Amino acid sequence: MTSPERHPPNTSISIDDNGFSLSRISVRWSTVRTIATYKWDLWSYDDICLAFQVAEDSWAEVSEDEPGFRELVVEVERRYPSVPRDWFNSVVHPAFETNYRVLWRGE
Repeated sequence: MTSPERHPPNTSISIDDNGFSLSRISVRWSTVRTIATYKWDLWSYDDICLAFQVAEDSWAEVSEDEPGFRELVVEVERRYPSVPRDWFNSVVHPAFETNYRVLWRGE
């Protein structure tokens, strides 16, 4: 996986029936190929992220620090019921590890 596009912090996530947007990132549900999770070690804390692959080498990353992240998680779990419900805890532990995990992969 190539590094996802980072966006300015503290931008609000907007979710609708077609997809979601965050700053200059816009993702349509119909274009999502893979959903992954991992965390960045930011020295004093970890940042849990969801990443959405929308093309061969194109990923959109959403940080848990973004307003609307919990709402996005609810929508992802609703739209992709095979996403494991324990994914958040599995990426949190162990500490100081990336804990990359594919949550969903399209056909």
